[in-house]
Amino acid sequence: QVGSRVKVCDLHAKPEFNDQAGTIHSLLENGRIGVLLDSDKEAIVSLKPANLIFLAPTSASQNQPAASEEESLTELLENKQAELAKRMEKAGAKQGAMNVSLMWTNDSGKECDLDLYVETPKGRISYSNKAMGNGKLDVDRRASAGDMMENVFWTKPDVGKYHVYVRNCDRSSLKNSGGTMPFTVILKTDNSISLLDAEGKTTVPDFVGVKAFDHEFIGGMANISACYFEVKEGSIKT
Repeated sequence: QVGSRVKVCDLHAKPEFNDQAGTIHSLLENGRIGVLLDSDKEAIVSLKPANLIFLAPTSASQNQPAASEEESLTELLENKQAELAKRMEKAGAKQGAMNVSLMWTNDSGKECDLDLYVETPKGRISYSNKAMGNGKLDVDRRASAGDMMENVFWTKPDVGKYHVYVRNCDRSSLKNSGGTMPFTVILKTDNSISLLDAEGKTTVPDFVGVKAFDHEFIGGMANISACYFEVKEGSIKT
């Protein structure tokens, strides 16, 4: 985890650090993490894991798949879509002009309580604030065994930038065992949007369709960034 890119969140003691990006410098004995913030490379800030979001790789570190891999990747995405459709139908989740959905599977001994967070142009959507702007969290699952999912949908997406991340609200089982919990965030949009990297740079300027983002919680990690995108003025179908 040393060298990983992170962003500070929900820090009440020093709110000026919130939303600042940095790099993990060291893992401290008291369970905290030493972070070198981009704004001050001279000082190491000691932060709790709960106040850090692990950032998705930037476009520079993302390799384009070879042509021979395209078919298998397409099949994999189709399988993920089919699995999500089953879980959405079972949970009664709604489809909109845009959806952000989270999937994970709890098995024996690893029943993580994952929560979907979406920072929208109108504010944060989460289990504690299920509606913001035109977006709504309509499925929120607590830790239990089986195939889990959460879902946010928009009938008409709000214009502006979005950041999707996932929080592990019950990290004890993974932290104590050193285990892992893989998860997938699926973005579906009927309107043209721009996919962004962690620095806000455009990676795909005109995206329409479905894209899956696979990540994994390791040990005591609290938050993982899944994806970034932007809905631009004039791109919304009426």
